[in-house]
Amino acid sequence: MRILIVDDDALFLRCTQRRLESRGIDAVTASTAAGALEMMASSTFDAVICDLHMPDMTPDELYDRVRATTPAHRIAFASGGLFTEGDERFALEHEVLLKPFRIDAIIGVAARTQI
Repeated sequence: MRILIVDDDALFLRCTQRRLESRGIDAVTASTAAGALEMMASSTFDAVICDLHMPDMTPDELYDRVRATTPAHRIAFASGGLFTEGDERFALEHEVLLKPFRIDAIIGVAARTQI
């Protein structure tokens, strides 16, 4: 299983990557949404977990770009809170994990794509 974790918080990325790798999962990280899109263009992932509040792209824009180029990717977003009205609307239409979450929540997102 291969999962791409996207977040602008370096500590969150390192901790999440280590926790996934301790479960035998290939965890790849990106600190920007644009960097994640570049990785998805050249690699395959079972799932993408992205912070809801990335500084370089809105969640709607990232979701639409992922779906336009790689529709097979399972994508979910993560947030530590501070929902705006737009975030609440987005969360009604897309999967959003609330931080802090158990590592099993990420694995569950990817597992739902497994046949």
